[in-house]
Amino acid sequence: MNENPRDENTLPRHPIRVVAERTGVSPTLLRAWERRYHVVDPGRSEGGQRLYSDADVERVFMLKRASEAGRTIGSIAELSNDELRRLPYFKRRAVEAIEGDSPSHAEGVTSVRQAILDYYRAEYPEVWQDSRELVEKGAATASQVFGRTVFPSMSTDWETHPNHIGHEQSPGCWRCHDDEMATADGEHVIPMDCENCHVFLVEDAPERPDLAELIAGL
Repeated sequence: MNENPRDENTLPRHPIRVVAERTGVSPTLLRAWERRYHVVDPGRSEGGQRLYSDADVERVFMLKRASEAGRTIGSIAELSNDELRRLPYFKRRAVEAIEGDSPSHAEGVTSVRQAILDYYRAEYPEVWQDSRELVEKGAATASQVFGRTVFPSMSTDWETHPNHIGHEQSPGCWRCHDDEMATADGEHVIPMDCENCHVFLVEDAPERPDLAELIAGL
């Protein structure tokens, strides 16, 4: 019997379908998050299938919870599990604030941020004291989500239309480009390769690139 619970917690054992069932993140979206943001690094079975640990499952669940609260996966992918745990009930409070009645767009942007700050100051003073910067980041992100998605004068909010851009809240391109959708004879699949449709001018540049110069060089 293994006496080290950390070893047990990090032991790769769960196939991707189990992770999907436990977290609500589809296999296609999870593979997209891994490919683009390296959110987890699963092991592999002898047959080459992904295997996830309990720690991986917990992390994916917390990332999904944070993304549903309005934080982009790109902004939270590098946070540690401890950092992801620091804001209790953030999703609930962010959603309640964003879905609240706002007489105008400008007032909503301000009130969403203030509602979250007030909540943690009043209900979780220890979180406010120990992780104030994180609370402020969360409040600012929720406010930005309202600003981008809720327009009271147009009766439009984040649920009016689906958004597949960026593969952050949905599979996006990977709804079809998933390495699984095949021809009837099974000989060809639609590959999960961004460069089939896009040209990447630069990736992971340490400094902001000069796009005009890059385009001129094509």
